[in-house]
Amino acid sequence: MSEMIYYAKQLGLISLENLENTLKYLEKQKQFIEYNFMIARERFRSHQFGGMHFSTLELKTAAPLLNRTAMLKEYALLIIRQTNASMFLEMLKIFGLLSQAHHNDVLKILEKILQN
Repeated sequence: MSEMIYYAKQLGLISLENLENTLKYLEKQKQFIEYNFMIARERFRSHQFGGMHFSTLELKTAAPLLNRTAMLKEYALLIIRQTNASMFLEMLKIFGLLSQAHHNDVLKILEKILQN
């Protein structure tokens, strides 16, 4: 996801201002995350992996994925446009609120993207 956001910024699909605002928002949540996630931390360690979730309507396939199961080894294109680029930034923001570790990772990612 960070790579998608990086390229969306490079292509002008996500503005510098939106990235900076996302970074500021997450920095303001630091104390809340530190205080509120200390208790719940152990419960989430059982999840060894996670995925991104977005509308299947965003995926370009030979046959629409809506109301059907994808075939084995079927692939789809995810095209990032001006109209959907902000969705990835919002997903990163949500990811940054999941735990202290996620929060720190997202802050580093945003800072790195803003440096380039």
